[in-house]
Amino acid sequence: MEMASLTTEAQLLIDRDQLGLPLEIYGPPTASILTGGICALVFTVSVAGFSLYVLVWNLVRTPFSWSIIELNSGFLFGLSTLILVLFGLSIFVFRNIFRAISDRDRRVVLCTHGAAVLQGRNSESFRWQEVLTIFALSRYKARPIYTVHCHDGRKFVFQDLSGIEQLAESINVQVARANHS
Repeated sequence: MEMASLTTEAQLLIDRDQLGLPLEIYGPPTASILTGGICALVFTVSVAGFSLYVLVWNLVRTPFSWSIIELNSGFLFGLSTLILVLFGLSIFVFRNIFRAISDRDRRVVLCTHGAAVLQGRNSESFRWQEVLTIFALSRYKARPIYTVHCHDGRKFVFQDLSGIEQLAESINVQVARANHS
């Protein structure tokens, strides 16, 4: 991300905690998540529309009956697909879209003496000397989780950020430098 996306609140936190000069800014891939979510929503509506069409077409073609013997496969396909798509995919799509919107202000700013973690009104920071352990978990290659534990018990969990691998490497390098100086 560009340094222009550094907010006034972020700059105040960096100055207050004496973190030094900002080096890099990391944030969530909001635009790509929203684009993917909207595409998935369009797909969901299309499949639901097609399923509804198959459902109605089968109802018009054959008289409706609750008897399982008289229900044909087209009707059952239309009904089951409609239920699956409307409930299953919609929940997934809307969850991702709402998460992308709620996480749009999340930022991690790496500075010369530490990192600032910004999430709306919740802002925290840690200095490189305060880091006790660093743990990386790659459950899924596409969504690694990176955790920093500090000496005072604070824990910072980084996930769903653009360039998280580069963020993890930069934190490792900065902590190693701080511990050897």
